[in-house]
Amino acid sequence: GSEGEAAPPTRRLLEYAIKAECTHLGCLVQEDVALLAGPGGFACPCHGSKYDATGAVTRGPAPAPLGIARVTAREPDGALLMSAWEGDDPRR
Repeated sequence: GSEGEAAPPTRRLLEYAIKAECTHLGCLVQEDVALLAGPGGFACPCHGSKYDATGAVTRGPAPAPLGIARVTAREPDGALLMSAWEGDDPRR
C-alpha cells in the first residue's frame, strides 16, 4: 500500500469449522438474529435449541454442542477443504 496506510489486519484460519447440524434431531441451525449485534450464535428453527458462537448449547433440547470439521487450506490456490474431525475437541 501507500506510505502511511495501515496494514490490513492479519487473519488466521482456525483449524476447525462449526457444523450447522443441530445435535437434537439434525435440523440445520441458522445464525441467531437476536445475537447479530453481540457475540453471535446459532439457533435451531425447528425445536428452539440455541448455541453460542463456539457451538456450546445455551438452551435445549439439544444434548451436545455443535459438531466440528477439520479445515485446511489447499496449496497453491488456498481453497478451503473440510474433513472429519478426529481427536480431542479444541474448544474444550
